Amino acid sequence: MISVVPVKEGNIEEFSKVATTFDPRILDECPDVQSALYKAVDESTSSWVCTDGKRIFVLCGVFPHKEGSAFFWLMSDGDLESCRYSFLKQTRIFFNRLLEDYTYIVAVVNTEHEKSIKWLKWLGFEIMPEKLPYAHGRATYYNAWIKGALWTQLVSE
Repeated sequence: MISVVPVKEGNIEEFSKVATTFDPRILDECPDVQSALYKAVDESTSSWVCTDGKRIFVLCGVFPHKEGSAFFWLMSDGDLESCRYSFLKQTRIFFNRLLEDYTYIVAVVNTEHEKSIKWLKWLGFEIMPEKLPYAHGRATYYNAWIKGALWTQLVSE
């Protein structure tokens, strides 16, 4: 069973050995994977790991975005198939709680990562149709967003 828990000491070192997906904008500023993970966690208001207690599958978090919103980021070990159903169940619960604190949450997703796009849609994200280039032309991505619980306060003001 997968659980989503706050990052604790030692998680970054452990996960940096197996992490496979990154936002290249972070890596461009960091000399190695571990530095990129520390940077991501340090700049996040909150960060978590998805773990079964033996292994970390995902490291994720939220950066502050515009007032009342957040930018969600996620890095995986590339092997979520072994825990797919538990991951889906736990991330749905996690996201429903996370949405309570924001007007909306934004993310980016690589246009070639079909499973990631499908997962974000399943969580309720709207995927914008325009393909945008990553830094240095490495890949293209889509912007995505989802309304949070505080959305009605934003639009009624």
